[in-house]
Amino acid sequence: MTPRDLLAVSPEFLAKAILHRRENIVQSLPPQIAKRQEERQIAANLAKDSRAKRDELVSKVSSLKKERNDAQTSANLIIAELKVLSDANSENQFDKLRQIEDIKEIESDLKVIENLQSEIVEHKDWASKNVGSKNIADDLEEMRIKADKLLESGKKAHIAMMEL
Repeated sequence: MTPRDLLAVSPEFLAKAILHRRENIVQSLPPQIAKRQEERQIAANLAKDSRAKRDELVSKVSSLKKERNDAQTSANLIIAELKVLSDANSENQFDKLRQIEDIKEIESDLKVIENLQSEIVEHKDWASKNVGSKNIADDLEEMRIKADKLLESGKKAHIAMMEL
């Protein structure tokens, strides 16, 4: 429209056109508001589900960490008993178990567990050569089996935790 055409439009017609336009806008608002409320509800549900999944994951990870740490702690206690029994019943000491204690502070939990498992195997060979008493050898074997089961449990928990 040119300025001349605009001036030719009557004020009543212009007012009616503006009112009609506003009525159309007012009529289109409720569906738009309903859409936005629906989108807001969907977003709220997604946030709630995400929060629940996060909380469940955090719970699983902390449970697996606790399981791993408990297994490793129990295995370390058994290994300490192994050291005491081994040292008391042989002239030469099994020094590998002592060296592992130094490594524990440096390496990751999984490496510590794997090192302890390999040292238990080495201790078995060492004990068969250096421990003379059958009863003590049987006690050591029983302790090694318990420690190995605990370490395996800790290793599985650690791997499961890392997969989450």
